[in-house]
Amino acid sequence: MMHPCDPVPAPLRALPRRVREWLFGRIAARRLRQMLGARMERFEALGLPPPPANPQDKRATICDPVLDSLESGAVAARPDIERFEGKEVVFSDGSRERADVVLYATGYHLRYPYLPGELVDTHEDDLTLFLGAMHPRRHDLFVVGVSRPTGAFWPIAEVQAQFAAALLSGRYALPRQAEIDRRSGPILRRRAFNPALYGLAMREELQRGARRVRRDLAPGAA
Repeated sequence: MMHPCDPVPAPLRALPRRVREWLFGRIAARRLRQMLGARMERFEALGLPPPPANPQDKRATICDPVLDSLESGAVAARPDIERFEGKEVVFSDGSRERADVVLYATGYHLRYPYLPGELVDTHEDDLTLFLGAMHPRRHDLFVVGVSRPTGAFWPIAEVQAQFAAALLSGRYALPRQAEIDRRSGPILRRRAFNPALYGLAMREELQRGARRVRRDLAPGAA
């Protein structure tokens, strides 16, 4: 049976990880285009930037009513703000709009002020982690939930917490440090995590780690 948070078809699960990630990404992109259909083609007409050929190449904005609001005229899209002149906002296309209030929703900086900067370096608003969850050199420091998901956030946090619990409880053994370094990397600049594929890859790694535990505990193990 498939894990409820991991709806990856059995034929894809049998493929090498990189192949299935590429193929699953193609399938997911096609399904997204099919679901949005003609609405994606209307993005520019509604004042939005054109969508990428692969919808997963950009971070998604989860807001189902936005297209309906744009189409009905309840909300109007505008290009980037170039400058302010008194009460007027001047946009990058030269158009102007009088505004009583400007609300900035520009995101936030990733910071951990309670941890030493030399331990957790976030000056580029990113983190380098092993499997997207563990500090590559401090194997007792975990960051759960910082990711760019293409879908639900909770399945990713769940499997990351399972990974941390398995390591701390001795049910998972890490690979060699060189392998940890090789498989560590930035988690926010990379392509967005697909919860299904990420969960599957993490569970496979937990199985490998459990085998390493059994090997290390076997009689005669060095």
